[in-house]
Amino acid sequence: MTGGSGLLGSAIVREAIGRFKVISTYYRNPIAFEGARFIHADLLSERDLEILSVAKPNVIIHCAALTNVDYCESHPDEAYAQNVQASINVARIARDLGSYMIQISTDGVFNGEKGFYSEEDSPDPINNYGKSKLEAEKKVLEINTHCCIVRTNIFGWNPTARKSMAEWMIGALRAGEVLTAFNDVIISPIFVNDLAGILFELCRMEYDGMVHIGSRDSCSKFQFSHAIADVFDFDKRNIKPVSVNELHLGARRPKNTSLNILRISSLLGREMPSVLDGIRRMKQLRNDGYNGRVGDG
Repeated sequence: MTGGSGLLGSAIVREAIGRFKVISTYYRNPIAFEGARFIHADLLSERDLEILSVAKPNVIIHCAALTNVDYCESHPDEAYAQNVQASINVARIARDLGSYMIQISTDGVFNGEKGFYSEEDSPDPINNYGKSKLEAEKKVLEINTHCCIVRTNIFGWNPTARKSMAEWMIGALRAGEVLTAFNDVIISPIFVNDLAGILFELCRMEYDGMVHIGSRDSCSKFQFSHAIADVFDFDKRNIKPVSVNELHLGARRPKNTSLNILRISSLLGREMPSVLDGIRRMKQLRNDGYNGRVGDG
């Protein structure tokens, strides 16, 4: 696996320990979990890429990516290198080893004009981040057909200092700060640990193709913040709605990237969790001491 120190990558590692032999790369943020092996690797370096080849994994889940949307907008060459070229390199290794590959993509490949996007809908990204992730999808599928592209939107506990959207909201509400949240940006976010389990099922199936994975319902980020407040027992009066049009962000944001998840529900023979289900599990993991940073999230 790549990107083991990220939000999704770390969740996959934690869920995989004890069930699989786990080897993961990281780049900027050293990380360690008992039961998993972590390797520092630059996915743009041929020498570092040899490490993946030597490991000879049966499955490669490629999570590593440059995900800061505004940074990608102002650094398009770096976005291409980290999101496209690195994916090309990993896909070539997977192909040459005969490894099954899962490429993690994003709902940000859509322009957000209609929402409830299915796998058959045509992507039309409106910022450099979405464009780089869409290009990565295309290149990976050209190189390695024994691959699944997963488009998703995630939340959860991050093991590093960088906070996820949910953690940022929890931190602000806990501190009694005023929290502004978009009331016109609609998503279908799924809790990362739930997504990790679904990815393992796709690996067992060795499902090839495209699949959208998200919650069975959708919500605005404003509604998401209210759900966070309800589950974590914070005062909702500190939450204020704001339109994405009111803020001068570095990159345009699609307004409705909610996902049609009928394909994954059919493949697994069950419903996806709701947004509220995921937030409740997030709280339960915090109560269980899920990681060293949960207490201050």
